[in-house]
Amino acid sequence: MLRYARRRFLFSASLAIALSARCQSWNKFWLDGIFTSFSFEPAQTRLAKSYAGVISGNAISVAIPYGPGNTSLAATFSAKARLVTVNSVTQQSGVTLNNFSSPVDYIVTEESGIQRTYTVALFQTTPVTDTGQTICTAGESGITPCPAAGSPGQDADYPEFPEPRSFQAQTINPLYPNDFFNIDTATGVTWKGCDEGQTGSTCVGGPTPLSQSVAATTCSGLNAANSGAGYGGRTDWRLPHFRELMQFQKFSTASVFADTALFPNSAAAANRWTSGLVLPASANAIVLGGNIGSTPVGSGSVSTRCVAGGSFPAPAWQDNGDGTIYEKRTGLTWQKCAIGQNNDATCSGTITQITWSNSLTACKNLTLAGKSWRLPNMNEIVNLIDLTRTSAPFVNATYFPGFPTVGATTPHFWTSTTLVSNDVYAYLFNGNGIATATIDTKNNGVVGGNSYHARCVSGP
Repeated sequence: MLRYARRRFLFSASLAIALSARCQSWNKFWLDGIFTSFSFEPAQTRLAKSYAGVISGNAISVAIPYGPGNTSLAATFSAKARLVTVNSVTQQSGVTLNNFSSPVDYIVTEESGIQRTYTVALFQTTPVTDTGQTICTAGESGITPCPAAGSPGQDADYPEFPEPRSFQAQTINPLYPNDFFNIDTATGVTWKGCDEGQTGSTCVGGPTPLSQSVAATTCSGLNAANSGAGYGGRTDWRLPHFRELMQFQKFSTASVFADTALFPNSAAAANRWTSGLVLPASANAIVLGGNIGSTPVGSGSVSTRCVAGGSFPAPAWQDNGDGTIYEKRTGLTWQKCAIGQNNDATCSGTITQITWSNSLTACKNLTLAGKSWRLPNMNEIVNLIDLTRTSAPFVNATYFPGFPTVGATTPHFWTSTTLVSNDVYAYLFNGNGIATATIDTKNNGVVGGNSYHARCVSGP
């Protein structure tokens, strides 16, 4: 009897092991899923590259630039299935459009009839593109080949970085041959070919000075053009976010700050409006013309360049707990505490004031968290601006404590970007005010001397 029971036990154990192995095999198949790939390709998004989804169980996440918007995208996919549907609509890879403003459920039906639901969610990124700077300076002044001895890590030492500038040549929608525009394939946004008031493919004439509210209305009014089809066939025209307009600018030409080969007659506009309002009163809006400034919204003296694309998303900060702050949308990692401060929760201590060359070297030599660091350029450092703040500093004080107080003698931070028209100047960032960026000489400073603060950046 005991021997029989033992045999029965051994048989049961063997059967359990076999069934467990089969279940594990089935579970692996089930977990691996019958979706084998999911992506958004340039042919559908007009972006410079493809963006692949990460498939985990029945969830698919895709990090993709915000510019194409999220309401009409066609996914390219492969699936071990006889049918793929969304809301009962049969899906054709690379063709069928879906609204991704919220997670989308794909129903995948296998040959056997088994169905599985995959939920696709987008995470919108905000790529940071190169400033276009192409020159290095030797120490405090004088153009020299990059890298410059004694001043490593200048803006031009990182060509086409963090992302290449990707403005396309002026083009049209064949249905609307008089509507000229330029596509930025890095972010996915589309720029109107001319400033408001200029006409034709060569942007004849001068820009029309507008107030900020009229400028916003003018840009949104483009959505009603062509009997409601929109200017160039687009219905998402708006005033640009200040970070979009910063990346529209180019820091390799003297005083123009635009790529005139792609955007003709751009020199006519000294400043352009952005959608950014300065709180708490919202009486001023941010304008850009190389530097960043603010102008009363009612002032009718500023030019306007309209942009089309998805809404610019809010930043997504993350404290890594090691003295670094990661911003998920840009992929940039920032030094939490400035050079000279203690690497603690409040960034206690005194910020070091150093020269431009020494700030370049300090960031180049920084080994915090095992990363490679550099002094940020203009396109990078403006990502610190937080327009939800109602008082200075206009940066996120939760993630970046210890910014210099209002009224500090030298509240500015160096950038790696220099002024092309006069290379003795470098650009500065001031988190305590809007105007947040200005310039100063590397030797004889006019805003408290030639020693300022430095905060380093890494990645993406």
